[in-house]
Amino acid sequence: MTPRSQLESYLLEILARAQSAKDRCSSLLAYDFISRSPQDLAQAISRICDFLAQAAVAIFSQIDWADAASIEADLVSLRTADTLIQRWAAHLRYIQGAKTDRLPWGIVPSFESLAAALVPDKQVLLRPKWNYNYTVTLSDFRNIYKEGLEEFQDVLPSYDIEKDVLGNLKQPFHIIAFPSLERENILLHTLLGHELGHLFADRFLTKDRKEAFKASVIDQVESITDQDLRRAGLIKPGTLFYDEVLREQKAYNTELALEYWTRALEELLSDVVGAILFGPAALFSTLEMAIQQEYDIPPSPETNFYPPWRMRLREVLYIVETGEKAFFPTNANLFQSPDASERALRINEKFESVQRLCEQKTDFKKISEPIARLAYSRVEAGVREGTSFLLQDAGLGKKGRRATQGVVFRYMRVLMDRLDHGIPPNALEASVNDRTRVSLVEIINAAWFHRASLPSSVLTEDGVLNEDLVTQRKRANRLTLKAIEFAGLAGDYWKANRIEDYFPKTGSAEVLTSKEESLQASAKVSDREIREAGVLSASEIVACMGRERIRERLVVTPLLNPHESLGAGAIDVRLGNQFIVMKREAFPLLDVGKLDTIEFDIEKFQEKVIRPFHEEFILQPGQLVIGSTLEYVQLPPDLMCYVIGKSTWGRMGLIIATATKVDPGFRGCITLEIINEGEVPLVLYPGLPIAQLVLHRTSGKDIYSGGYSCAIGPEFPKFGGKKEWKYWTSSRGRP
Repeated sequence: MTPRSQLESYLLEILARAQSAKDRCSSLLAYDFISRSPQDLAQAISRICDFLAQAAVAIFSQIDWADAASIEADLVSLRTADTLIQRWAAHLRYIQGAKTDRLPWGIVPSFESLAAALVPDKQVLLRPKWNYNYTVTLSDFRNIYKEGLEEFQDVLPSYDIEKDVLGNLKQPFHIIAFPSLERENILLHTLLGHELGHLFADRFLTKDRKEAFKASVIDQVESITDQDLRRAGLIKPGTLFYDEVLREQKAYNTELALEYWTRALEELLSDVVGAILFGPAALFSTLEMAIQQEYDIPPSPETNFYPPWRMRLREVLYIVETGEKAFFPTNANLFQSPDASERALRINEKFESVQRLCEQKTDFKKISEPIARLAYSRVEAGVREGTSFLLQDAGLGKKGRRATQGVVFRYMRVLMDRLDHGIPPNALEASVNDRTRVSLVEIINAAWFHRASLPSSVLTEDGVLNEDLVTQRKRANRLTLKAIEFAGLAGDYWKANRIEDYFPKTGSAEVLTSKEESLQASAKVSDREIREAGVLSASEIVACMGRERIRERLVVTPLLNPHESLGAGAIDVRLGNQFIVMKREAFPLLDVGKLDTIEFDIEKFQEKVIRPFHEEFILQPGQLVIGSTLEYVQLPPDLMCYVIGKSTWGRMGLIIATATKVDPGFRGCITLEIINEGEVPLVLYPGLPIAQLVLHRTSGKDIYSGGYSCAIGPEFPKFGGKKEWKYWTSSRGRP
C-alpha cells in the first residue's frame, strides 16, 4: 500500500470511531437522568468527537504528499486526534453510570443544590463506581477538553471551541463517585460532603503554601537524607559523587515530604468540610467507614498516602465538639417513645466510644518512616490554619451553612418519631396548615441518631441473626431517601407556587375566612362524629390529619397544595415517578402455579423505570404499568380507603385498576395498576393528580400486616409464601 492509501484507511478508522462515539452519545441521551449534568457531558463529548473528526479530515486534506517530513508531521496530528477520541469516548462510562436507575436518585437534586450553593462556579456529576471508595476528580474536565482541542484550532479556524464545542459545559466540570455497593445506604452518603470538601481543600493548598512547607522542612530533610546515606553505607561523605547523590536524594525526599503533607491535608480538610456541613452525621458516617479499615494504617505510597482513619475521626470530632452549643450528651427529650432514656444512653455511649478512639495516639506511633514523621509534624498546624480558611475565607462558617446544634436538633424529636412509625422524616405536619419542610442536614442527622439509638444486638438470645434489626435498618434507609426526595420536591413546588392556608367548608357550606375559625371548626369535628360518619368529608379529613398522636393521625405526605388536593369527600393523590413495565416480547406467560420460580420470573421480565419530574411517560393503548402515588400515606387504625380513578383521566380511557382498597394501618406509597383502555397513547406526567382516596371509618383493631408495608414506590408482585395459592396450584392439593 502507498502512504496515501495507508493514511486514507487510517482516516476512515478515525472517522468510524468518532461516529461510533457520537452514536453512543445519542443512545445515552435517550436514557433518564435526574439532572442536566450527564446530558451536558454527553452532548459535549459528541461535539468534541465531531470537531476532532473534522479536524482529521482537514489535516489529511492539506498533506503534501511529496514531502516526507510533512507526511510524518501530519500523521502525528492524526494520531493525536485519534487518541483523544479514544480517551474521551471512555468518559461515556461516567454518563452510563449516572442513569437514574443506577443512582440513589432521590438524593441527587438535593446534593446538586448543596454543591451549587457552596461552589456556584462549578458543575458536578454524581456516579457509582465499583471500587469501594468515595472519590472526586479534582481535574476540570472542561479545561482538559479545551487544552486538547486547542491544538487543532489552526486547522479549523472558523470554530469557536468555547461556544461551538464546549458550550454545554459552561463551568469547570468534576466527577464525584460513590461505591456502587452503597447505592441504597443513604446514611453513608453524608461522605459526599467530604468529596465536596476536596474542592475547598484544593483552594487552600496553593502553590505558595506548598513552597512555604518545603522551605520549612528543607534543612531537616537534608539531615534525614544524610543519615540515610551514611546508614546505608553505599557511598561515603567526601567521596567524588557524594554531594551529587545527596542533592538528588534530598530533592526526592523533599517532594516526598510534600506529598505526605499535601495528601494528609487534602483528606483531613475534606473531612472538616463534611463535619461543618453535616455535623454529627459526618462523625457517624466517618466512623462506619473507619471500622471497615484498620484505624492506624500509616500513610505510604501503597495506600495513596491516606492519613490514618483515627486521625481523620479526630478532626471530625474536633469540629463537632467545637460548635457554639454541644451536640452531646443527648437526653431523652429527643424521643417520644417509652424507651427514650435507653435510646439517649445508646447514642451517648456511641459518642463516648468515638472519643476514646480519638484519645489514643497510636496512629502517630505507627508513622515510623522519617520523612512521613517530619511531614506529619506539620499537619496539625496546617489543619488548624485550613479550618480557619474554610470557616472564614471560604465562607463555610456563615449562618445557614454550618450544621449547628440549633439546626440539627430543631425538629429532630418529630422527625425521629416519624421514623419510629414508618413515615418519611421529610417535614413537620401537625395539621393541614402547619406544614414545615426540613433540610437535607436535618433529615440525615435524624436518621443517624435514629439508627444510633436502636439496640445493636446482631444476634438474638437464641444466637440467630436478628432479622428485625436488619429489616429496620433497610426500612430507615428507604424512608430517609424518600424524605430527601420529598423535601426537595416540596421546596421546589412551594417556591414556584404561592400556597395559601386551607380553610375547609363548615357544615353550612360557608368558607371560613380565617385560620383561627378554621382551627375552631376542625376542633368541632370530634372522633365520635367521625366514627358516626360514612365517607369522611373535607373537614373530617382535616381533623384526622391534625390528631395529636402520630399513630392515630392520617398522613398524606407531601401535601403540596391542600386547595387542589382536598375535595368535598376525598383527597387527591398524584402520580409518582416510578413505573414497573412488563417486557412483553420476553415474557411467554405468567403461571402463578410455579411459586418456586415466579418471583424470579417477575423480576426478570419486568423492569423498573424512573422518570424525572416534569418529563413525560407515554402509556400505549392496552398497556398495563404498575405505578404508585407520589404521596406516602399512613391510614390510622380507624380508617380505610378506596382508591378511585379521576374522572378526567377516565374519560380519556385511563383506568386505575384492581387493588383499589387500602386497609387500616397501611403505610407506604399506594401501588396503582394503570391501564390505557383508550385508542390512542396517553402522555402521563409524574406529579399530576391521577386518583383520589375516599376515606371510610372502621371499627375494631385489625390493621394491615401485608408484605407491601412502607413501600416508597411500586413494588414487584410478591407470590412467595402464599399458602393458599400453593394448595390450589399444586398437585399435592388434589384429593
